[in-house]
Amino acid sequence: MKKYKLLFVVGGMLLLSSCSYKHAYQPIVFSKLDTTANYEALTERYASGEETNYIPKKEQKELYQGVNEKVAIQDVANVRELGGIITQDQRVIKAGHFYRSGHLGKLKKKNFKTLEQYNITQVIDLRTDREIKKHPDRLPSTIQYYNEQAFDDSEDMFSKARKEVLKGRVTVEESNKAVEDFYGIYVLDNPQKIREIVVRMLDSDQATLFHCSAGKDRTGMIGAIVLSILNVDRETIMEEYLLSNNGRVDDVSSRMKLAKFGKFLFPKIDYEVIENFSWIKPNYLEAMFAAIETKYGSMDSYIKDGLDISDAQRQAYIAKHTVILE
Repeated sequence: MKKYKLLFVVGGMLLLSSCSYKHAYQPIVFSKLDTTANYEALTERYASGEETNYIPKKEQKELYQGVNEKVAIQDVANVRELGGIITQDQRVIKAGHFYRSGHLGKLKKKNFKTLEQYNITQVIDLRTDREIKKHPDRLPSTIQYYNEQAFDDSEDMFSKARKEVLKGRVTVEESNKAVEDFYGIYVLDNPQKIREIVVRMLDSDQATLFHCSAGKDRTGMIGAIVLSILNVDRETIMEEYLLSNNGRVDDVSSRMKLAKFGKFLFPKIDYEVIENFSWIKPNYLEAMFAAIETKYGSMDSYIKDGLDISDAQRQAYIAKHTVILE
């Protein structure tokens, strides 16, 4: 397996080992669609001046926040839904259709009712076999479970790559390039599998929850593809993607504190490499779009030719999952 595949997997492995550190070694970009009350404080404390050019329209922010302000599943990280997002056709994605999150391995039976309240009838788990073995989803028997792996870790690169980071053999530049390369590999290596994932979601008449381990990379890419199919503009897709930074500040802070303690056992650990794998960055998702456009010419062509979703089928999905903005 190529080096960049090995390096990327480090991020997943580190995130599986999941409170505050006072300094971000690298500029962190937060989403302006944030729904948490302490967003301004988080921005001031952690951001380092890097900004996107996107300024959401007031109606977009209010619609999205109105849908998501009470979305939460206890013991499940990074939960939100895609409802309330305005498309380029001036339509709005319906609430209660698509939920995204981190893994459900810590979900308690007493909270199963939350999934029922959200009318979630299927869960799509994007993780590899080894990830699932460590934290298998806990679900009520009424929910259909699907494991859809578009990334093959049959060589156990997660474990091997983690060792490389602990030994200080991965640079910040290598880790950044590794993630960018993975984003291109994930959506292009097996487009039929990507099709299975998104079509299963779009064909459903009930709500779907899709997730990976932390709910940020693989989940972020699938979310971006679904939003693209529903004709959401690129800047809004990016803002939705970046929300995984806003919602994971405490998680990353805890992880960085563990890394500092780990320095005693592994003196060559590079904090910036760990941080690089813990946050998401605009250039990661941009790399996914760039890889698609290099091969297919445009996102529309990828949807039609790569995912084999016809124009008529796409329009049917738009009609099914969105309503006209009033």
